[in-house]
Amino acid sequence: METHIEITENNLNKADVISNNQKQIKRANFLMKSVNSPIRQRIISLLLFSEKLAVHELCTEMRMGQSVMSQHLSILRKAKLVISHREGKEVFYSINEDHLTEIIEFVKQLSNK
Repeated sequence: METHIEITENNLNKADVISNNQKQIKRANFLMKSVNSPIRQRIISLLLFSEKLAVHELCTEMRMGQSVMSQHLSILRKAKLVISHREGKEVFYSINEDHLTEIIEFVKQLSNK
């Protein structure tokens, strides 16, 4: 039995949308993978309810070693979900509210389509 895929204008439009937005799709995929971890979700939750937290405070709250915490924070930083700044010897993290707002708007747009 031969399989036949009908090429329609609708299919072409979807393909164009995908090919024209490859960079955004890859970015969205990375973002979803970044938050698809209970540990990173908990970090985000803690930071949402605090103005900023030092790495050692996050480690204490989550009962986690600094090296493991640093790996998770690195992923969140690459996803631009958190920002870090140094005060003396301490590194503090906070939510990147501007980027989070953009993400929320993006998800709202996707859910309306």
